[in-house]
Amino acid sequence: MCPLTANVYNIDFLSFEIKDYDTKRVIFEVNKDAAASALPADFDFSMLDESVYRKIKYDFSVDVLRLPNIQTV
Repeated sequence: MCPLTANVYNIDFLSFEIKDYDTKRVIFEVNKDAAASALPADFDFSMLDESVYRKIKYDFSVDVLRLPNIQTV
């Protein structure tokens, strides 16, 4: 994973979603606006190691892991 300073083109991921391909049921969803609104407006990210807030821990049920096809958007 590259450091944030390597993003010279200012690419910004706004949302990510995992769905059951066949039923379109949303399994996991995250978006920048919802995550940002959960923190105080004056939260200082510089106090954290950037690897802390650039990771997502997935914990899927057995039913999800057995799906034949998933879709990411």
